[in-house]
This record gives sequence, C-alpha cells and structure tokens, in this order.
Amino acid sequence: MLKRFVVWDPDGGRGEEDGREFNALDAQAAVAAWADWDDDANSDYRIVCGEVVTVQVRDLQTNESSKWVVSGEAVISYTAVKYEEK
Repeated sequence: MLKRFVVWDPDGGRGEEDGREFNALDAQAAVAAWADWDDDANSDYRIVCGEVVTVQVRDLQTNESSKWVVSGEAVISYTAVKYEEK
C-alpha cells in the first residue's frame, strides 16, 4: 500500500513547507521520486550528474522523519539491430 511522504532539501535552504509530497511504498522510494522530480524541475540534473544531496523525509501518516543521502548517475545505453534487406 502506498503511503504519503513529504521530502525537502534543508541544505538547499528549504524547509518542510517547501517540500514536495509523493505517494510511495516507503521513504527510500519517496526520496528517489524526489530526486527525479528535482533534477527535472530544476533542469540542471545536478543529482544524475554526480552531486550528492542530503534530504529530509517525513511520513505524513506516522509523522516519522528521517534524513537520506541521495545520488544518481547517468547511464548511456545503446542498442544495435542487424539491418535486414527487404
């Protein structure tokens, strides 16, 4: 069952009121969703380009709060398929 979380970046000068809410299975999935959102929303892709960010996440049902370190990587993938003459 999905739970509701709020995630924010306190090191970036953000407070919980600036946080973004996500439906996720757990806090780790909520943080990953936040990282994807943050990279896309800011168009700088800082996390996927190697910056490590520490965020705060709170479970809105239990009120439990925890700190997470989130990182990412850009993965280049190529596919080749043999060309068949018709």
